[in-house]
Amino acid sequence: MRDFFRWFLVPFLIGCILGFTKASEGQEPPPVCQDIIGLLSEKFPVDDLVPLLPEKFCGSHLDWTFATRLTNLKKILDSGKVTDWQVDFFNGPCIRGGNCGRYEPYFGMTIAAFNAMWESGGGKLRRHLRDRVRLYCDFFANYPNVAIEFSPTLEHNLSSRAFRKQAAVIAQHCPRAVIVENPVGGVRSSGAFKIERHGTAVRGLKAPCSVSLDGNDAFDSNIPAFLASNGECRHYIWGLVYNLRLGDGPFIDPRKRKRVATTEQLRTLLRYAEPLPYSPLIDGCTGGILPPRLFKTSAEDKGTGDIRANKPLWITPFHGEAVNAFTAVGALPIGALEYYGPFEGGTFRYYSGLGVNLYGIEMAEKAEKLSGSPYVVLKEGGRCFGPFHPAYRHGSFR
Repeated sequence: MRDFFRWFLVPFLIGCILGFTKASEGQEPPPVCQDIIGLLSEKFPVDDLVPLLPEKFCGSHLDWTFATRLTNLKKILDSGKVTDWQVDFFNGPCIRGGNCGRYEPYFGMTIAAFNAMWESGGGKLRRHLRDRVRLYCDFFANYPNVAIEFSPTLEHNLSSRAFRKQAAVIAQHCPRAVIVENPVGGVRSSGAFKIERHGTAVRGLKAPCSVSLDGNDAFDSNIPAFLASNGECRHYIWGLVYNLRLGDGPFIDPRKRKRVATTEQLRTLLRYAEPLPYSPLIDGCTGGILPPRLFKTSAEDKGTGDIRANKPLWITPFHGEAVNAFTAVGALPIGALEYYGPFEGGTFRYYSGLGVNLYGIEMAEKAEKLSGSPYVVLKEGGRCFGPFHPAYRHGSFR
């Protein structure tokens, strides 16, 4: 119970307090947005996403790497629901990793070469950035109610001098855009622009700021704790599916990736931007999930079409034919997670895909329809675990 309070209730309550404080000052709390890095890809399921968009939606994407046409972005903006949007122009991770596609204007460059070129003014890269900034600025002129932020390099390793050269291109060719500086971890910012940092370990940012899950898949992260951190900042939800990626395997060029997020995955990522409802109190249950037990809302997807993929997985020392899910309110049956086999450290695996065959978000929706609350409990024989929201991971986090 103590760990449950520490890792779940405390972050949630802190988030509520921060929101109340902002409201009491006459300010809205910073929004929670979606970091849809691969949005421009022809494979991205934008037609599935648009009908799901909430009011006052905000997001971001990476230019050029996945595609160059703005067709998918136009579909998002034409929904009329977007309030804020950010564009990242250069792909810092591929420069750092040495795996940029031949289509990138900095193909073959090292971090040092990229930095040196910008310290001396940018050369051909300055012309590329200028042209894309102009294109986007003209494009967003059709959406005057959408606030725009431009980040010249996603996760950069630049010196202050080099970054300021990039920022100057944006300031000159799109004065409307707020300039965002996104240095990779360990790299100091210039201190002159809105700061953005990535990952779940970021702490201590002060407004104006943004923080993104990018690099930590939302399905494996402690979302309440993430949203409670850096209370002055805009938060971005990110998942591997936003980069059209599987969890493991060899690197695949972004323009050749084929993984498509399911509608249920998109609905779950959007759900993470909303506050959690209150958890009911249940007598006779643990009040939380602690190691060695683990509830993964999204089991590993290896791209083989496995029915277990992306649906809940329960890992536990309990050995039986199944564990059963019930509504936290009223103990109404939702369905079984069926036994699959042993796992590490004397534990065993049970999958929704082999039993009730529901995504975590679907389990929550079924529970809410039956009982009025999205919270569920799991029962191993006579033991009860929960209540917990099944669209979120519980027990341990990556």
